[in-house]
Amino acid sequence: MTSPSNQPVKLPLAAIILLALLPGLSATEPGNLIAPVNIPIIAQGKEIGHTTLPTGTKVDVVRRDRAKTLIKTAQGEIWADSGSITTGRVPNPPQTVNTPAPHSPEAFLAEAKTRIQFTSMNAKARELLDIDHSNMEWSSGDWLYFSSIWTFAPCSKQDLKDIEVADLQVDFVRKGENAKIQSLFDPEKRKRLPDNRDLNAIPVRVNQIILAKRIDTPNIVYVLRLIDRSTGRDEEYISAEYLTIPLNAQSAQKPTPIKPVAVEKGSQRDHLPGVPEQAINAYIAALTAADTAALEAILTKNPSMAAYIWKPKGYAVKVNGLMFLLDSAPADRKRIEATKILISKGVDPKFEWNRDMSDHDTTRSNLVSYPEHLQIEELEMLLKNGADPNFPVCVPGSAPIGSLTNTYLQGNGDKEKVKAKILVMLKYGADPSQRSLLGGKENSLEAAQKANATELLEILTTKR
Repeated sequence: MTSPSNQPVKLPLAAIILLALLPGLSATEPGNLIAPVNIPIIAQGKEIGHTTLPTGTKVDVVRRDRAKTLIKTAQGEIWADSGSITTGRVPNPPQTVNTPAPHSPEAFLAEAKTRIQFTSMNAKARELLDIDHSNMEWSSGDWLYFSSIWTFAPCSKQDLKDIEVADLQVDFVRKGENAKIQSLFDPEKRKRLPDNRDLNAIPVRVNQIILAKRIDTPNIVYVLRLIDRSTGRDEEYISAEYLTIPLNAQSAQKPTPIKPVAVEKGSQRDHLPGVPEQAINAYIAALTAADTAALEAILTKNPSMAAYIWKPKGYAVKVNGLMFLLDSAPADRKRIEATKILISKGVDPKFEWNRDMSDHDTTRSNLVSYPEHLQIEELEMLLKNGADPNFPVCVPGSAPIGSLTNTYLQGNGDKEKVKAKILVMLKYGADPSQRSLLGGKENSLEAAQKANATELLEILTTKR
């Protein structure tokens, strides 16, 4: 017999008998090796070598001593690690665990559920939700807004931990897909809206789950749940929790969040994946100067910059390249050519912005909401490429064609140019009967009739 240090030990006969009689112990309890055991070879009291008993060798268990077990083999007795031996007792059957395959959507989902993230914003302070370092607009009244970045899909689950891969394999809706937006996202609540006008947002209730994807990272799904709303005099906090779920190994290893960076005091810029900051600076400088050659070169080399949105110093809203160009460059031929280049390179002519986040029905505007500030060629390019001619001016929510009508009737500016802009607006579907969203204001037809402006009234009423 040997000790746990594998040194021979001699026990008196009485001690061996006592060990055999102790409860739960037996000198000959059958067992099997479930791992190889290395034992010394002893001859004439001397260790002359070692041998290894393979897995499956039958042994007799003499006794256990915490981490060590004394076993008896054909070669003699030896102390072995208890973990390498199983006794004759029937072991519990192994538990079946469905382990997802590495780099599978199931594995990424399981990992994501261990890292639920939290985000919060004050809607009355015009803040935005930060979702994985990308801004998302979630307004007072629980409305989640589409943008040039985000797409959304509904989800029937109410707990993030209940989400399954099948829940993520759905069609996501983009801004402008109005029929899908109306049918998929709380159509009953939408019916109660005046004119069912706001198709740029989806209503979200507390505890409701919404799926989101960024257009530039379609293999990453964000699962969001609105968990709380608290309202005070000067604040309305909206809180949400979310999961970030990559659907393949590439997006898991190389996520591309847009991370906010401070560039100058009073401005808010975002990094673009793979685009150096100096390229962004050059892009903004080219927009300010309407430098067509520079814009062509920059957007050809960095096509993702076409989707770039930022908040310039001194601005109350975020802008895209077209909005910044039309707002900052002189109204001349260079700006018209620059507008053409930006649209051809994918800068969104349907871009919309929000000035006052407390009231989305009256405060959202697009690039043609102020047609009096656009050149005729610019106005037509924007309308031809999808800008909504009936999208209301921020405040008081009046029709864009209404501002042109007032300019015409008041004799401000070049009357022929104003008339040409009205004709362009009408050509692309402007509604001369559209009223201010706030009510109590004449539409274009009524204003022309009241002023007895025969020529203008004929233009407005001619079918096209």
